[in-house]
Amino acid sequence: MGRTVGAFVVDRKLGEGGMGAVYRLRHRELPGTYQALKVLTLRVRGADSDGAAASEIVDRFLQEARAAAAVGSHRVAQIFDIGQFDDGVRYLVMEYVGGRSLADTLVARGPLPVLEALLVATRVADTLAVAHQRGIIHRDIKPSNLMLLSEGRDPVVKVLDFGIARATGDIKMAFTTERRVIGSPGYMSPEAALGMPVDGRADVFSLAVTLFEMLAGRIPFGGDNMQQAIMNTITGSVPPIAPLREPGLDPVPARVEQLLLTGLAKEPEGRPAMAGFLAALVELSDELAAQQRRGAVAESVMRSFAPVVAERPTLVAGAPEVAEVLARYSSDAGGRSEARARGTPPPASAPPPDEAGAVPVFIPSERSPGMPAPAGPQRDGWPAAGEP
Repeated sequence: MGRTVGAFVVDRKLGEGGMGAVYRLRHRELPGTYQALKVLTLRVRGADSDGAAASEIVDRFLQEARAAAAVGSHRVAQIFDIGQFDDGVRYLVMEYVGGRSLADTLVARGPLPVLEALLVATRVADTLAVAHQRGIIHRDIKPSNLMLLSEGRDPVVKVLDFGIARATGDIKMAFTTERRVIGSPGYMSPEAALGMPVDGRADVFSLAVTLFEMLAGRIPFGGDNMQQAIMNTITGSVPPIAPLREPGLDPVPARVEQLLLTGLAKEPEGRPAMAGFLAALVELSDELAAQQRRGAVAESVMRSFAPVVAERPTLVAGAPEVAEVLARYSSDAGGRSEARARGTPPPASAPPPDEAGAVPVFIPSERSPGMPAPAGPQRDGWPAAGEP
């Protein structure tokens, strides 16, 4: 603590991994101005505990700066400087990213609503599609490498740690020369785990695993140790997501499950490119968002109409199914308080969705029996055009 980097001073530690630690840098003259400092804490003495050569450790550390610069996306943590302290410690000066990781979010909140999970995955897929277009494959997509600056219906996501990213023209094996696995067991693709050549579809697999975890609260291919997780990834089948979904959460649509199965295909040929995966995510999230908006509008209409019907029940005398739906809303003010007093569940706050998932809205096509006839010229039981 207290080490200076240009106009910044280290003020607190943010985290530490196997190779490096990350600190927050505070500007000495500009209050509230921060950057992040990532240092290579592993003392390079020829090899690390896993046998990685010293030159490879340094190259992997500096690769993060090169890859982030090559992607150039606002959803990738930007690298401002690279250097080496007088004592030989190498460092990166990076954009300071607030919020919390997706991994921490899932620990705190559990599985996410379907739309929120789709939107997070869409943001990540958009970033990776840009990276792939520019010849960069991340190779380590997982919740701990995704930072959420905001959550909910408009998530803001930053993709971190391009330290093991590779340019597409440079990828030969998913192992180093010492044949160590590069990536995270449980999230890496089968071909990466087997040491086969990988392309952008390896990132599709990892993102599909992450989306599965956002919805189910666990990864599809787990294990008690690294070897078991890798074996399950290579040979295991994708479990159904419905039994894993927590009670009370919205169900996962069949089309989302199908997209997951496609993204988790064992062979890369069975997966779409990231651009295709992104297009499917956008379509699904747009459809679900529109469906939820329709439901909100329908509920608003019903809430507005219910008090009128409560005072004049003859308005729906000929439509018992409409009266039943509206009764739920007309009892909202009194019925809910009475239900709470009795300790019984309150009435439902929205009508049940139809088979397509949309909330039904009553649009009368003809005047119900008992409805007072409006004054003035009529056409099919309703006022003629131009009449009140």
